[in-house]
Amino acid sequence: MLHLESWVLILYGTKRNPDICNELLLIPNGTIKKNLTTNTAEITCQAGYNLLGSATIICSVDNGWKEPLPRCVSTPCPPPDVPSNAILAGRSMWWVGDVAEYSCKIGYALKGNANLTCQAGDSDQGKWGHEVPVCEEVKCPMVHPPENGNITLIQNKFLKKKGDYNAKKYQRRRSTGQQNIDRVQRLGSNLDDYEFINFESDENFLEGELSIRNSNIIIGAKFGSTIRYECDTNFVLLGFASRTCTKNGSWDYPEPVCYRKYCSLVNTIENGKFTYIGSGIDSTVMYSCNTGYVLIGPTERICQVDKKWTGDAPVCIKVDCGEPGSYEPATVEYNSTSVGSIATYICPHGYKLKGSVIRICTFEGNWSSEVPVCEKVMCPAPVSFENGMISSSSQGTFYVDSTLIYECDEYSILSGLPIRICQDDGTWTSESPVCKRRDVSDLFEFIFW
Repeated sequence: MLHLESWVLILYGTKRNPDICNELLLIPNGTIKKNLTTNTAEITCQAGYNLLGSATIICSVDNGWKEPLPRCVSTPCPPPDVPSNAILAGRSMWWVGDVAEYSCKIGYALKGNANLTCQAGDSDQGKWGHEVPVCEEVKCPMVHPPENGNITLIQNKFLKKKGDYNAKKYQRRRSTGQQNIDRVQRLGSNLDDYEFINFESDENFLEGELSIRNSNIIIGAKFGSTIRYECDTNFVLLGFASRTCTKNGSWDYPEPVCYRKYCSLVNTIENGKFTYIGSGIDSTVMYSCNTGYVLIGPTERICQVDKKWTGDAPVCIKVDCGEPGSYEPATVEYNSTSVGSIATYICPHGYKLKGSVIRICTFEGNWSSEVPVCEKVMCPAPVSFENGMISSSSQGTFYVDSTLIYECDEYSILSGLPIRICQDDGTWTSESPVCKRRDVSDLFEFIFW
Protein backbone atom coordinates (compact mmCIF):
# COMPACT_ATOMS: atom_id res chain seq x y z
CA MET A 1 0.00 0.00 0.00
CA LEU A 2 2.87 2.32 0.80
CA HIS A 3 4.40 1.73 -2.65
CA LEU A 4 1.08 2.57 -4.38
CA GLU A 5 0.86 5.96 -2.62
CA SER A 6 4.41 6.76 -3.72
CA TRP A 7 3.50 6.12 -7.35
CA VAL A 8 0.43 8.34 -7.03
CA LEU A 9 2.67 11.22 -5.88
CA ILE A 10 5.01 10.69 -8.79
CA LEU A 11 2.23 10.55 -11.37
CA TYR A 12 0.09 13.45 -10.20
CA GLY A 13 2.47 15.62 -8.16
CA THR A 14 3.76 17.63 -11.17
CA LYS A 15 1.56 20.20 -12.90
CA ARG A 16 2.21 20.56 -16.64
CA ASN A 17 1.16 23.21 -19.13
CA PRO A 18 0.68 21.61 -22.57
CA ASP A 19 -0.14 25.02 -24.13
CA ILE A 20 3.23 26.55 -23.24
CA CYS A 21 4.69 25.46 -26.60
CA ASN A 22 1.95 27.39 -28.45
CA GLU A 23 3.04 30.74 -27.00
CA LEU A 24 4.32 33.37 -29.43
CA LEU A 25 8.02 32.89 -30.22
CA LEU A 26 10.01 35.71 -31.87
CA ILE A 27 13.51 35.64 -33.37
CA PRO A 28 14.41 39.15 -34.66
CA ASN A 29 15.51 39.06 -38.31
CA GLY A 30 14.61 35.37 -38.47
CA THR A 31 11.83 33.04 -39.57
CA ILE A 32 10.36 30.34 -37.30
CA LYS A 33 8.73 27.14 -38.53
CA LYS A 34 7.08 25.20 -35.69
CA ASN A 35 6.32 21.47 -35.66
CA LEU A 36 3.62 20.92 -33.00
CA THR A 37 3.86 17.17 -33.40
CA THR A 38 7.50 17.00 -32.30
CA ASN A 39 7.44 20.26 -30.25
CA THR A 40 10.38 21.62 -32.25
CA ALA A 41 11.03 24.72 -34.32
CA GLU A 42 13.39 25.34 -37.24
CA ILE A 43 15.06 28.78 -37.35
CA THR A 44 16.31 30.49 -40.51
CA CYS A 45 17.74 34.01 -40.79
CA GLN A 46 16.91 36.73 -43.28
CA ALA A 47 19.39 37.72 -45.98
CA GLY A 48 22.33 39.63 -44.52
CA TYR A 49 22.06 37.90 -41.13
CA ASN A 50 23.83 34.88 -39.73
CA LEU A 51 22.47 32.36 -37.22
CA LEU A 52 24.21 32.23 -33.85
CA GLY A 53 23.08 29.08 -32.04
CA SER A 54 21.24 25.92 -33.00
CA ALA A 55 18.97 25.91 -36.06
CA THR A 56 16.59 23.56 -34.24
CA ILE A 57 15.14 24.33 -30.81
CA ILE A 58 13.05 22.06 -28.59
CA CYS A 59 10.06 22.84 -26.37
CA SER A 60 9.27 21.04 -23.11
CA VAL A 61 5.74 21.07 -21.60
CA ASP A 62 7.44 21.61 -18.26
CA ASN A 63 9.89 24.42 -19.07
CA GLY A 64 8.88 25.81 -22.47
CA TRP A 65 11.37 26.61 -25.24
CA LYS A 66 14.93 25.73 -24.28
CA GLU A 67 17.09 28.79 -23.48
CA PRO A 68 19.13 30.49 -24.75
CA LEU A 69 17.31 31.01 -28.03
CA PRO A 70 19.40 31.37 -31.20
CA ARG A 71 19.94 34.84 -32.69
CA CYS A 72 20.22 36.26 -36.18
CA VAL A 73 23.15 38.68 -36.27
CA SER A 74 24.46 40.94 -38.97
CA THR A 75 27.43 39.90 -41.11
CA PRO A 76 30.07 40.47 -42.41
CA CYS A 77 32.75 42.88 -41.11
CA PRO A 78 34.56 45.28 -43.44
CA PRO A 79 38.08 44.17 -44.44
CA PRO A 80 40.49 45.08 -41.60
CA ASP A 81 43.22 47.62 -42.20
CA VAL A 82 46.76 46.34 -42.71
CA PRO A 83 49.27 48.84 -41.29
CA SER A 84 52.74 49.30 -42.69
CA ASN A 85 55.11 46.37 -42.18
CA ALA A 86 52.26 44.18 -40.88
CA ILE A 87 51.24 40.75 -42.17
CA LEU A 88 47.61 39.60 -42.32
CA ALA A 89 46.30 36.48 -44.02
CA GLY A 90 43.86 37.80 -46.61
CA ARG A 91 40.35 36.56 -47.32
CA SER A 92 37.40 37.83 -49.34
CA MET A 93 34.85 38.03 -46.50
CA TRP A 94 35.06 38.41 -42.74
CA TRP A 95 32.09 37.04 -40.82
CA VAL A 96 31.01 37.46 -37.21
CA GLY A 97 33.31 35.33 -35.08
CA ASP A 98 36.19 35.39 -37.59
CA VAL A 99 39.55 36.38 -36.12
CA ALA A 100 42.10 38.52 -37.96
CA GLU A 101 45.57 37.48 -36.80
CA TYR A 102 48.29 40.10 -37.25
CA SER A 103 52.04 39.60 -37.27
CA CYS A 104 54.93 41.82 -38.30
CA LYS A 105 57.69 41.56 -40.82
CA ILE A 106 61.13 40.65 -39.55
CA GLY A 107 62.65 43.62 -37.78
CA TYR A 108 59.32 44.96 -36.52
CA ALA A 109 57.43 44.36 -33.27
CA LEU A 110 53.66 44.27 -32.84
CA LYS A 111 52.10 46.92 -30.59
CA GLY A 112 48.46 46.33 -29.70
CA ASN A 113 46.19 43.32 -29.93
CA ALA A 114 47.48 40.66 -32.32
CA ASN A 115 43.98 39.21 -32.78
CA LEU A 116 40.89 41.20 -33.86
CA THR A 117 37.49 39.49 -33.75
CA CYS A 118 34.60 40.34 -36.08
CA GLN A 119 31.60 41.13 -33.87
CA ALA A 120 27.93 41.75 -34.57
CA GLY A 121 27.24 45.42 -35.28
CA ASP A 122 24.21 47.69 -35.06
CA SER A 123 23.83 47.89 -38.85
CA ASP A 124 24.11 45.43 -41.74
CA GLN A 125 27.87 45.23 -41.17
CA GLY A 126 29.82 43.75 -38.28
CA LYS A 127 32.49 45.61 -36.39
CA TRP A 128 36.00 44.81 -35.19
CA GLY A 129 36.49 44.40 -31.44
CA HIS A 130 39.79 46.33 -31.07
CA GLU A 131 41.92 48.96 -32.71
CA VAL A 132 44.20 47.75 -35.47
CA PRO A 133 47.71 47.11 -34.07
CA VAL A 134 50.82 48.74 -35.48
CA CYS A 135 54.25 47.35 -36.30
CA GLU A 136 57.07 49.41 -34.83
CA GLU A 137 60.64 49.10 -35.98
CA VAL A 138 62.77 47.05 -33.60
CA LYS A 139 65.69 49.00 -32.15
CA CYS A 140 68.20 47.85 -29.61
CA PRO A 141 69.29 49.82 -26.50
CA MET A 142 72.11 52.33 -26.76
CA VAL A 143 75.63 50.92 -26.63
CA HIS A 144 78.76 52.39 -25.06
CA PRO A 145 82.22 51.48 -26.34
CA PRO A 146 84.31 49.55 -23.82
CA GLU A 147 86.93 51.38 -21.84
CA ASN A 148 90.25 51.16 -23.69
CA GLY A 149 88.50 50.04 -26.87
CA ASN A 150 86.15 50.99 -29.67
CA ILE A 151 83.11 49.68 -31.51
CA THR A 152 82.18 49.62 -35.18
CA LEU A 153 78.53 49.57 -36.21
CA ILE A 154 77.59 47.85 -39.47
CA GLN A 155 74.02 48.53 -40.67
CA ASN A 156 72.03 50.56 -43.20
CA LYS A 157 70.86 53.37 -40.90
CA PHE A 158 73.13 55.61 -38.83
CA LEU A 159 73.05 58.66 -36.65
CA LYS A 160 74.92 61.68 -37.87
CA LYS A 161 75.55 65.06 -36.40
CA LYS A 162 73.43 67.79 -37.96
CA GLY A 163 75.38 69.99 -40.34
CA ASP A 164 78.81 68.87 -39.17
CA TYR A 165 80.17 65.36 -39.41
CA ASN A 166 83.20 63.76 -40.91
CA ALA A 167 82.47 61.64 -43.98
CA LYS A 168 84.83 59.75 -46.23
CA LYS A 169 84.47 58.40 -49.68
CA TYR A 170 85.22 54.77 -50.33
CA GLN A 171 84.76 52.76 -53.43
CA ARG A 172 82.91 49.59 -54.34
CA ARG A 173 84.02 47.71 -57.41
CA ARG A 174 81.12 46.76 -59.67
CA SER A 175 80.89 45.21 -63.11
CA THR A 176 79.80 48.60 -64.44
CA GLY A 177 82.59 50.54 -62.76
CA GLN A 178 83.19 52.42 -59.51
CA GLN A 179 80.70 54.15 -57.25
CA ASN A 180 81.29 56.38 -54.27
CA ILE A 181 79.23 55.91 -51.15
CA ASP A 182 79.27 58.09 -48.06
CA ARG A 183 80.65 56.57 -44.90
CA VAL A 184 79.87 58.16 -41.56
CA GLN A 185 82.82 57.78 -39.25
CA ARG A 186 82.30 59.72 -36.10
CA LEU A 187 79.68 60.83 -33.55
CA GLY A 188 79.79 63.59 -30.97
CA SER A 189 78.33 63.27 -27.47
CA ASN A 190 75.19 65.48 -27.51
CA LEU A 191 72.23 63.34 -28.59
CA ASP A 192 70.07 66.40 -29.32
CA ASP A 193 72.37 67.18 -32.24
CA TYR A 194 71.71 63.90 -34.06
CA GLU A 195 69.42 62.85 -36.85
CA PHE A 196 68.98 59.69 -38.91
CA ILE A 197 70.50 59.24 -42.31
CA ASN A 198 69.58 56.25 -44.45
CA PHE A 199 71.56 54.19 -46.95
CA GLU A 200 68.99 52.25 -48.96
CA SER A 201 69.55 48.49 -49.21
CA ASP A 202 69.67 48.24 -52.98
CA GLU A 203 72.27 47.05 -55.47
CA ASN A 204 74.23 50.30 -55.05
CA PHE A 205 74.62 49.89 -51.30
CA LEU A 206 77.73 48.56 -49.64
CA GLU A 207 77.60 48.19 -45.85
CA GLY A 208 78.68 51.37 -44.12
CA GLU A 209 80.86 51.35 -41.04
CA LEU A 210 80.50 53.74 -38.14
CA SER A 211 83.52 53.77 -35.84
CA ILE A 212 82.99 55.12 -32.31
CA ARG A 213 85.45 55.51 -29.46
CA ASN A 214 85.58 56.27 -25.76
CA SER A 215 82.59 58.27 -24.40
CA ASN A 216 80.53 58.29 -27.61
CA ILE A 217 77.57 55.93 -27.96
CA ILE A 218 75.44 54.20 -30.58
CA ILE A 219 71.69 54.71 -30.46
CA GLY A 220 68.91 53.53 -32.75
CA ALA A 221 70.55 50.34 -34.06
CA LYS A 222 68.00 48.30 -36.02
CA PHE A 223 67.29 44.59 -36.13
CA GLY A 224 70.13 42.80 -37.89
CA SER A 225 72.69 45.52 -37.13
CA THR A 226 76.04 44.17 -35.97
CA ILE A 227 78.59 45.81 -33.68
CA ARG A 228 82.25 44.81 -33.78
CA TYR A 229 84.41 45.36 -30.70
CA GLU A 230 88.15 46.01 -30.72
CA CYS A 231 90.56 46.83 -27.91
CA ASP A 232 93.50 49.19 -27.85
CA THR A 233 97.08 47.96 -28.02
CA ASN A 234 98.13 45.95 -24.94
CA PHE A 235 94.49 45.22 -24.13
CA VAL A 236 92.61 42.02 -24.86
CA LEU A 237 88.90 41.55 -25.48
CA LEU A 238 87.16 39.22 -23.06
CA GLY A 239 83.74 38.26 -24.36
CA PHE A 240 82.17 38.14 -27.80
CA ALA A 241 83.87 40.24 -30.48
CA SER A 242 80.58 41.06 -32.19
CA ARG A 243 76.97 41.56 -31.10
CA THR A 244 73.84 41.60 -33.27
CA CYS A 245 70.53 43.37 -32.68
CA THR A 246 67.87 40.63 -32.51
CA LYS A 247 64.23 40.75 -33.59
CA ASN A 248 63.26 41.11 -29.91
CA GLY A 249 65.02 44.46 -29.62
CA SER A 250 67.92 43.17 -27.53
CA TRP A 251 71.58 42.44 -28.21
CA ASP A 252 72.33 38.73 -28.56
CA TYR A 253 75.35 38.73 -26.23
CA PRO A 254 76.48 40.72 -23.17
CA GLU A 255 78.97 43.55 -23.56
CA PRO A 256 82.61 42.43 -23.69
CA VAL A 257 85.39 44.09 -21.70
CA CYS A 258 88.90 45.21 -22.68
CA TYR A 259 91.41 43.89 -20.14
CA ARG A 260 95.05 44.83 -19.98
CA LYS A 261 97.01 42.09 -21.67
CA TYR A 262 99.27 39.99 -19.52
CA CYS A 263 98.80 36.27 -20.04
CA SER A 264 97.69 34.96 -23.40
CA LEU A 265 94.11 33.84 -23.85
CA VAL A 266 93.49 30.25 -22.85
CA ASN A 267 92.31 27.76 -25.43
CA THR A 268 88.69 26.71 -25.54
CA ILE A 269 87.86 23.57 -23.61
CA GLU A 270 85.83 20.98 -25.52
CA ASN A 271 82.53 20.12 -23.80
CA GLY A 272 83.19 22.78 -21.19
CA LYS A 273 83.58 26.48 -20.57
CA PHE A 274 85.82 28.93 -18.74
CA THR A 275 85.39 32.28 -17.04
CA TYR A 276 87.96 34.99 -16.37
CA ILE A 277 88.07 36.62 -12.95
CA GLY A 278 90.06 39.84 -12.79
CA SER A 279 92.68 41.00 -15.30
CA GLY A 280 96.42 41.03 -15.60
CA ILE A 281 98.76 39.45 -13.08
CA ASP A 282 96.99 37.27 -10.47
CA SER A 283 93.86 37.08 -12.61
CA THR A 284 92.17 33.68 -12.61
CA VAL A 285 90.50 31.54 -15.22
CA MET A 286 87.87 29.14 -13.85
CA TYR A 287 86.97 25.93 -15.69
CA SER A 288 83.77 23.89 -15.65
CA CYS A 289 82.28 21.13 -17.79
CA ASN A 290 78.93 20.75 -19.48
CA THR A 291 76.33 18.48 -17.93
CA GLY A 292 77.36 14.86 -18.34
CA TYR A 293 81.10 15.58 -18.33
CA VAL A 294 83.68 15.57 -15.53
CA LEU A 295 86.72 17.84 -15.26
CA ILE A 296 90.12 16.15 -15.29
CA GLY A 297 92.78 18.62 -14.18
CA PRO A 298 92.77 21.93 -12.29
CA THR A 299 89.51 23.84 -11.84
CA GLU A 300 91.39 27.16 -11.96
CA ARG A 301 94.63 28.61 -13.33
CA ILE A 302 96.35 31.84 -12.32
CA CYS A 303 98.18 34.38 -14.49
CA GLN A 304 101.77 34.63 -13.18
CA VAL A 305 104.37 37.37 -13.37
CA ASP A 306 106.09 35.52 -16.23
CA LYS A 307 102.83 35.94 -18.23
CA LYS A 308 102.11 32.24 -18.15
CA TRP A 309 99.16 30.38 -16.68
CA THR A 310 99.82 27.92 -13.88
CA GLY A 311 99.45 24.23 -14.64
CA ASP A 312 98.11 22.55 -17.75
CA ALA A 313 94.67 23.08 -19.19
CA PRO A 314 92.10 20.56 -17.92
CA VAL A 315 89.90 18.40 -20.14
CA CYS A 316 86.23 17.41 -19.91
CA ILE A 317 85.61 13.67 -20.12
CA LYS A 318 82.14 12.26 -20.71
CA VAL A 319 80.77 10.35 -17.75
CA ASP A 320 79.30 6.88 -18.41
CA CYS A 321 78.04 4.66 -15.61
CA GLY A 322 77.75 1.49 -17.71
CA GLU A 323 74.98 -1.08 -17.38
CA PRO A 324 73.11 -0.76 -14.06
CA GLY A 325 72.64 -4.55 -13.67
CA SER A 326 69.84 -6.47 -11.95
CA TYR A 327 69.10 -9.71 -10.08
CA GLU A 328 66.39 -12.10 -11.22
CA PRO A 329 63.44 -11.97 -11.17
CA ALA A 330 63.73 -8.15 -11.14
CA THR A 331 63.67 -6.18 -14.37
CA VAL A 332 65.37 -2.81 -14.92
CA GLU A 333 64.33 -0.06 -17.33
CA TYR A 334 66.64 2.79 -18.47
CA ASN A 335 67.22 4.91 -21.58
CA SER A 336 70.85 5.90 -21.17
CA THR A 337 73.95 5.38 -19.03
CA SER A 338 75.08 9.02 -19.04
CA VAL A 339 75.02 11.40 -16.06
CA GLY A 340 71.53 12.01 -14.72
CA SER A 341 70.06 8.89 -16.33
CA ILE A 342 67.58 6.95 -14.18
CA ALA A 343 67.29 3.17 -13.90
CA THR A 344 63.94 1.93 -12.57
CA TYR A 345 63.58 -1.53 -11.01
CA ILE A 346 60.35 -3.55 -11.11
CA CYS A 347 59.42 -6.81 -9.37
CA PRO A 348 56.88 -9.33 -10.73
CA HIS A 349 53.61 -10.16 -9.00
CA GLY A 350 54.14 -11.79 -5.62
CA TYR A 351 57.48 -10.08 -4.98
CA LYS A 352 58.49 -6.88 -3.23
CA LEU A 353 61.57 -4.77 -3.90
CA LYS A 354 64.22 -4.58 -1.23
CA GLY A 355 66.32 -1.49 -1.84
CA SER A 356 65.85 1.67 -3.89
CA VAL A 357 63.29 1.63 -6.72
CA ILE A 358 65.47 3.98 -8.80
CA ARG A 359 69.21 4.44 -9.25
CA ILE A 360 70.75 7.57 -10.78
CA CYS A 361 73.96 7.84 -12.78
CA THR A 362 76.17 10.26 -10.80
CA PHE A 363 78.97 12.58 -11.86
CA GLU A 364 81.43 10.09 -10.35
CA GLY A 365 80.43 7.54 -13.01
CA ASN A 366 78.63 5.28 -10.53
CA TRP A 367 74.99 4.32 -10.07
CA SER A 368 73.56 5.58 -6.80
CA SER A 369 72.82 2.94 -4.14
CA GLU A 370 73.17 -0.83 -4.41
CA VAL A 371 71.35 -3.07 -6.89
CA PRO A 372 67.97 -3.88 -5.30
CA VAL A 373 66.59 -7.43 -5.07
CA CYS A 374 63.10 -8.91 -5.35
CA GLU A 375 61.96 -10.95 -2.36
CA LYS A 376 58.88 -13.15 -2.25
CA VAL A 377 56.03 -11.59 -0.29
CA MET A 378 54.92 -13.74 2.67
CA CYS A 379 51.90 -13.39 4.93
CA PRO A 380 52.12 -14.31 8.64
CA ALA A 381 50.86 -17.68 9.77
CA PRO A 382 47.26 -17.56 11.02
CA VAL A 383 46.61 -17.42 14.77
CA SER A 384 45.00 -20.33 16.58
CA PHE A 385 41.37 -20.94 15.65
CA GLU A 386 39.21 -22.21 18.51
CA ASN A 387 36.17 -24.39 17.94
CA GLY A 388 37.04 -24.90 14.32
CA MET A 389 39.70 -25.77 11.78
CA ILE A 390 41.75 -24.00 9.05
CA SER A 391 42.62 -25.54 5.73
CA SER A 392 45.18 -23.93 3.39
CA SER A 393 46.41 -24.14 -0.18
CA SER A 394 49.98 -23.79 1.14
CA GLN A 395 52.00 -25.97 3.45
CA GLY A 396 53.45 -23.87 6.23
CA THR A 397 54.66 -20.94 4.06
CA PHE A 398 52.07 -18.47 2.87
CA TYR A 399 52.99 -16.55 -0.30
CA VAL A 400 50.86 -14.11 -2.31
CA ASP A 401 47.52 -15.62 -3.42
CA SER A 402 47.68 -18.36 -0.75
CA THR A 403 44.22 -19.02 0.75
CA LEU A 404 42.95 -19.93 4.21
CA ILE A 405 39.55 -21.62 4.60
CA TYR A 406 37.90 -21.43 8.04
CA GLU A 407 35.29 -23.96 9.25
CA CYS A 408 33.59 -24.27 12.66
CA ASP A 409 32.63 -27.44 14.48
CA GLU A 410 29.01 -28.52 14.66
CA TYR A 411 28.40 -26.68 17.93
CA SER A 412 29.61 -23.26 16.69
CA ILE A 413 28.65 -20.60 14.18
CA LEU A 414 31.26 -18.76 12.03
CA SER A 415 31.39 -14.98 12.54
CA GLY A 416 33.35 -13.30 9.72
CA LEU A 417 34.46 -14.28 6.23
CA PRO A 418 35.29 -17.97 5.72
CA ILE A 419 38.12 -17.32 3.21
CA ARG A 420 41.21 -15.11 3.53
CA ILE A 421 43.76 -14.48 0.75
CA CYS A 422 47.40 -13.38 1.07
CA GLN A 423 47.80 -9.96 -0.61
CA ASP A 424 50.71 -8.21 -2.38
CA ASP A 425 51.49 -6.15 0.73
CA GLY A 426 51.94 -9.27 2.91
CA THR A 427 48.62 -8.96 4.74
CA TRP A 428 45.54 -11.18 4.75
CA THR A 429 42.25 -9.97 3.35
CA SER A 430 39.78 -9.24 6.17
CA GLU A 431 40.16 -10.04 9.85
CA SER A 432 40.40 -13.58 11.17
CA PRO A 433 36.87 -14.98 11.78
CA VAL A 434 35.82 -16.61 15.07
CA CYS A 435 33.61 -19.58 15.94
CA LYS A 436 30.93 -18.57 18.42
CA ARG A 437 29.14 -21.23 20.44
CA ARG A 438 25.50 -21.65 19.56
CA ASP A 439 22.80 -20.56 22.07
CA VAL A 440 21.30 -23.33 24.18
CA SER A 441 17.97 -22.98 22.37
CA ASP A 442 19.72 -23.21 19.01
CA LEU A 443 21.68 -26.20 20.24
CA PHE A 444 18.52 -28.08 21.33
CA GLU A 445 16.87 -27.20 18.04
CA PHE A 446 19.95 -28.52 16.26
CA ILE A 447 19.96 -31.76 18.30
CA PHE A 448 16.25 -32.56 17.91
CA TRP A 449 15.86 -31.44 14.36
